Amino acid sequence: MDHRRAPLALVAALLALVAACGNRPGAPVSPQAACKVAMKRQLADAMASATAGSTPSTPAMRPPDCEGLDDATLERLGTEVLQEAFARTATPTT
Repeated sequence: MDHRRAPLALVAALLALVAACGNRPGAPVSPQAACKVAMKRQLADAMASATAGSTPSTPAMRPPDCEGLDDATLERLGTEVLQEAFARTATPTT
């Protein structure tokens, strides 16, 4: 996959996660923190697949750590994950 399509694949993977992502019973951290970690992991997997030239495989279900969270929370977490990922990969254009 060329570098121009990689961001689209990443957004598609995250949107699938958000469309499909609450709280696993007994989780030691807050539900939001656990879900955000799960989203970051899924995004990292999608990025690694895109870098390797393969199509990312995105499960069509929420990670267990995202079960029970409302849509607004999932959207906020997804936005944060994407902003952090893009901030790490952005290159200055000066």
